Amino acid sequence: MKLDKHLLKIEANKDGLTMKISTKDLKFLLKHDPENTYDGEHEAVKVIKGKDLEFVEYVARKMYEIEDQETGEPCWGLPFSAIFMELYEGDGDEFVKHFD
Repeated sequence: MKLDKHLLKIEANKDGLTMKISTKDLKFLLKHDPENTYDGEHEAVKVIKGKDLEFVEYVARKMYEIEDQETGEPCWGLPFSAIFMELYEGDGDEFVKHFD
């Protein structure tokens, strides 16, 4: 199964889950982030031309370093927690067993 309707491309197969986002799409997200403004009109930050790799490496590193203050869970784990919560609430009967 491949999903690529949005900026994040996701592929699921028997070996696991692969997620990919292009440098172009990461830069798009930064540019259009509602917090990326200093006056409501202009970008507060933008990636310097020729520094794409440094930007992508920074994002990758921060995905492991930034943690939820209460749980210590890395930020990349937060979407999985939200998805798993749907399973705990009864979704996915065709592939998980719910214990009462």
